[in-house]
Amino acid sequence: MNLKEKWIQITFFAVLICELIICTLPALFVLIPNENVMILIALLLPSLLPLSVIFAISGTSLGREMWKALGFKPFSIADIRPVLSVIPLFFLFAGATALLKLFGANIQPQSLVSFAKDCPAWQFYLIVLTAVVLAPVSEELIFRCISAGFFKKIFPEQKWIYYTVPSLLFAVCHGINWQSCQLFFLALYLQKHFFYGSTTRVILMHSLFNWCSISFLILNRLGILPE
Repeated sequence: MNLKEKWIQITFFAVLICELIICTLPALFVLIPNENVMILIALLLPSLLPLSVIFAISGTSLGREMWKALGFKPFSIADIRPVLSVIPLFFLFAGATALLKLFGANIQPQSLVSFAKDCPAWQFYLIVLTAVVLAPVSEELIFRCISAGFFKKIFPEQKWIYYTVPSLLFAVCHGINWQSCQLFFLALYLQKHFFYGSTTRVILMHSLFNWCSISFLILNRLGILPE
């Protein structure tokens, strides 16, 4: 088996190493004296490091076929409805969370959301860039393309494995909380559209879903929407 045939296995394990490195970042932050530099690294590195590895290995292994192998296709009319479908999905998730809170459930927001509510403007702009652009691109390549592709290659007849395992990894990487349960189902939905659509489609779906959340944060920071 040559490098071209093994690219997805190599990329999967390389990205796994990247994620392990990223997991050690909080312990290394004590070595960074400048808080702004620390925040910059914390926001950008989790997306940029695996993206660099994916494109470097894929480009070396596949050359011009890289974009096709990664599932990128031109945006088409057929992508419009799936992309827009994440808006009602977001409100469904938000409604379920609000309903649980109404019945007394103590649901804490994700740490990044809590941080974004009161951080300086430049940090908030960076969070918007990360949430709407960098994270959708990197996470869809990591979990939908590379991880799902890796498990599909190993278990080609076990559809539930290459749908469920990457979706579970996606959810766990966002923490262990109520939102992670919702993100698991979001990931399953995106996985379906990856296999029947394209990486382009799921990146735009992910980006729009995150933008819905960012919009609420913007309204909250402006004082228009209460917590």
